[in-house]
Amino acid sequence: MKYLKKGCLMKDLIDSGVLYLDGTGRLPEKWEGAKENTPPIFKATTNDQAGAFIRFQVVSADSSEDLHSRIWEDRSVWQSYIDYQNSLPAETDFCYVTGRDIPVSTLSPKYIRRPGDGAKLISANDKSGFTYRGRFETPGQAFCIGRETTEKAHNALKWLISRQAYRNGDQVILAWRTDGGKTLELCENSLDVLFDLGPDRPVFSTGEDFARKFRNALAGYGESLKGGEETCIIGLDSATPGRLSVFYYREMPEKDLVDRIALWHGTCRWYFQEFPKKVKNIEKSKKPFSFIGAPSPETIVEAAYGKQANDKLKKSTVQRLLPCIADKAALPQDIMLCAARRASNPAGLDDSDHGRTLAVACALICKYHNDRANPGIIKLDGYKERWKMALDPQETDRNYLFGRALAYAQHLETYALNLQGEKRSTNAQRMQVAFSQHPAKTWKTLYQALSPYLIRLGKSGARYQNELNEVISKIAKKDFTNDPLNEVYLLGYACQMQEFRKEFEANREKGITADAERKEKE
Repeated sequence: MKYLKKGCLMKDLIDSGVLYLDGTGRLPEKWEGAKENTPPIFKATTNDQAGAFIRFQVVSADSSEDLHSRIWEDRSVWQSYIDYQNSLPAETDFCYVTGRDIPVSTLSPKYIRRPGDGAKLISANDKSGFTYRGRFETPGQAFCIGRETTEKAHNALKWLISRQAYRNGDQVILAWRTDGGKTLELCENSLDVLFDLGPDRPVFSTGEDFARKFRNALAGYGESLKGGEETCIIGLDSATPGRLSVFYYREMPEKDLVDRIALWHGTCRWYFQEFPKKVKNIEKSKKPFSFIGAPSPETIVEAAYGKQANDKLKKSTVQRLLPCIADKAALPQDIMLCAARRASNPAGLDDSDHGRTLAVACALICKYHNDRANPGIIKLDGYKERWKMALDPQETDRNYLFGRALAYAQHLETYALNLQGEKRSTNAQRMQVAFSQHPAKTWKTLYQALSPYLIRLGKSGARYQNELNEVISKIAKKDFTNDPLNEVYLLGYACQMQEFRKEFEANREKGITADAERKEKE
């Protein structure tokens, strides 16, 4: 208290670098500089730094640290405060949670999601706005909760959120087991889920190897359950600074959650390359991990609406995707179509962004159409895929075949340019939007533009031309029209491009590269 009476707390925090002053000597509400230079205070709170909660201790001058000064760790202080609270006069009423007559609270805690968070879960202080009037005479008639009950519940919730919640801005999605055991994460991609399941499981060499290890890891986790474990899932968000809403809540056996997560990751999957967010017992690789699995909701949002999507759109999309994972709800068609539209415009994206967007779009397209072909299927066993990740040479769907033809146009031009040491966008990339809207007309232009590249490729060009002609010949005459393609064409495109990548990897192992071929031609 003597220290606080000096009135120098704010100055000392600024001098020690805890609080940040801008060039005008003021405390800015947010950081507007480079992300890599963000001061720690702005990483610790999403609110104004002047409203941040800072815990400090006062140590004696002759000691570097006085352990007794950490009063937040002193259990005797805890008990003293509890005894003090219990000694205060309080109104006794019926607690709706415990079902007993105990001292009740008219005020509920805030700072639930983070320090400085003013939103409350329970509040009835708006008499003028008729929040409860007209149905009840007093707030207690609407809801009444014991003082000890509300303190325990809110503190447990705050601790769980700080420990294991998924955060999307101020939106929080929390899953926990009632027995205190670890539960599976809902909003992670398949790679991070596998890393969470154990330090020995992340060792894999290929995407197919990953998919097998992921299934085995989930199966092993399910077998380790005794059968009585219960899982709770809650989603929290605030529409206004003072009101915290529960937009999602479920209770279910942990084994049911395992089945639902397995269904999501087993049906909404494609080839991805990502860096794991949680690395345990292994050195972080300089190269991303290649895996076959499901993207995270955050990645789906970026693929569907771009990285510049506003916070409101991000939150609402994650909120709509959560039931798809936890409740086996149908995937919203509009999200899938938005991702497909962005993937159809490679000219508007850089290479890495387009690759990820295309992968997410294909995962969503497979999920959406395969779910419609499997009505009522609630487990991965028995789920039959109408559309698969592997190329199907026998597929005769118009959209799929046009997609394969587009992949040939893209690959042939890229291959020829690499042999010449050139790097630029291809005709297929620039015309993909037009191709998806008017395939027959645009394909004629693309095919004519391929002639010089086929000549450059020599024998390889002749082989590719024969393969391409075979693909085109499978399109029925009645289907070779300018009717717009649906999103399935992206599956044909992506599967064919994957085959070209496999061919490239095989050639590289044999020492056949573009540089080697270029030198041979020279």
